[in-house]
Amino acid sequence: YTRNEYDATKPPPPAPSVPRNVDPELWGIYVDADPYLTQKLDAKQLEKALSNGAWPPLALKTCIFLIRSYDRTNDMLTFNLFEAVWKLVMDFKLAFAKFDKTRINEYEWGHIEYQDLKKALQEAGLVVSQKIMDLFQKRSNPNGQTYGWDQFVQAGARIKVWASEFERVDHDKDKCVTVLYDQYMDMVCRCQP
Repeated sequence: YTRNEYDATKPPPPAPSVPRNVDPELWGIYVDADPYLTQKLDAKQLEKALSNGAWPPLALKTCIFLIRSYDRTNDMLTFNLFEAVWKLVMDFKLAFAKFDKTRINEYEWGHIEYQDLKKALQEAGLVVSQKIMDLFQKRSNPNGQTYGWDQFVQAGARIKVWASEFERVDHDKDKCVTVLYDQYMDMVCRCQP
């Protein structure tokens, strides 16, 4: 899932200065993950960048879903999209912390129970019905009743991808769409990692 092309035998160019109206710390994290200044992060680079956050590391597959939350065409993040992903992960962190009853300290996170998953996702700004939550549980975590940090972020990112894809074709915003078979297949394919 590394798609950025650069010559690793050459030293990286000097880091660009911080653009106006940009958080310098976040810009530094972005540039550090993109040393050859391609101006786009792939999943491996996002995984590296997110390891600088105040949360446990996230798996590569989770990073792919986070990218898909904002870019289902190129699977790459510009700085503006990286800012959006960072904010989304921050929202997930706050929601997870609120429902994690087993957390030991800031470095050892526990899990949230399945019965709290829907409320935690809502806390992070994602709305999903109980019917869909039950189906999601059956498909994504059939043997467990708990979600660790990475599982929770991946669940939230997947649901965000699905919701965004639906909203893309719901032109009149009435939560009802009619799609042709090819459109449906395109929607399904855009949501897969």
